[in-house]
Amino acid sequence: MLRLRWLWLSSFAVAVGCGGGDDGAVVDDDGGTEAGDETGAEGGPDGTTDTGAATDTGAATDTGTPPTDTGPPPTDTGPPPPPPPGCPAAPAGISAAALEAYAAVNAARTGAGSPCAAVNAALDLGAEKHCEYYVANKKTASCIANPHVEVATCASFYAANFNEREKKAGYTGSPSSEDMHFLGSAKPAVQGWIDTVYHRYPIIDPWTREFGYGGAAGCDTMDFGAGASTPKTVVAVYPYDGQTNVPISFNGAESPAPPAPPTGWPSGYVLGVHYTGTLSVYTITKAGATTPIPVLTVPKLSYQSNATFFYTHKPLEKGTKYLMHAEGNNGAAWKKDWSFTTAP
Repeated sequence: MLRLRWLWLSSFAVAVGCGGGDDGAVVDDDGGTEAGDETGAEGGPDGTTDTGAATDTGAATDTGTPPTDTGPPPTDTGPPPPPPPGCPAAPAGISAAALEAYAAVNAARTGAGSPCAAVNAALDLGAEKHCEYYVANKKTASCIANPHVEVATCASFYAANFNEREKKAGYTGSPSSEDMHFLGSAKPAVQGWIDTVYHRYPIIDPWTREFGYGGAAGCDTMDFGAGASTPKTVVAVYPYDGQTNVPISFNGAESPAPPAPPTGWPSGYVLGVHYTGTLSVYTITKAGATTPIPVLTVPKLSYQSNATFFYTHKPLEKGTKYLMHAEGNNGAAWKKDWSFTTAP
């Protein structure tokens, strides 16, 4: 079972192709209408790869108390699973934990309709170095006031921000974001990120195509880069079509903090559509019903023009099939219908 802890996200917007966010208002309706940006976030939904310089947007600054490790991490047993069919093998020499993360990330991506992401050895190294720093300093609050930022005077310092760590480790692409969890176990950490809003984004995003995982006792870090280009016509969804055992709820435990539903936490499970252009309709309906369930649409961060996340005001029902519908325009009008079933 995944232990519940706060998740932390750090991200940068690239000067080219980071516009098109929302106005910050929370949309509370039976479906949704929300405009995105045709160019989209880094990674090139228009078929190009962005190589601009990363600029700190400040969106992920958090000065609260960092999570406290409580007890040993879950124990991994057995060899890591192979990558999903159609995904290339991971490069030789990466750790077993990174292989496990690679399989978990691409299993979710391929189900959602995103192209496979590649493990990058330099991103692995930068993530590993950051967990080394975090573990060395987790009892010194001033060193981890923001878990994503390293302090030069603290033990095992590598580089201050994730984009600097990626470059120092030898990454030659465009840095995009960093996820952190505090389990020290790759597969549960990946699932923990997927079960949120902002941390899920780079894992499923069709236009984020490279990542690296580093772990240590009580620390998981995943660093992301733009990677290969992806056609702007791709539409990815999570939960994906035919998915079963989907969680019924979300408790909002991540930083930055998404908005609470009108009745307070927990909400229904996080629903997401990744696209370019515009998304004009998105609904969830219980199978057998005719009226969509009201949802709360999460305001976008500056770099999230390629996705819309939303959730029902209350937890979903157990063992129940839900029907999803979305419509948009990415240069051509599209419609998508899919379904998923919650855990019993």
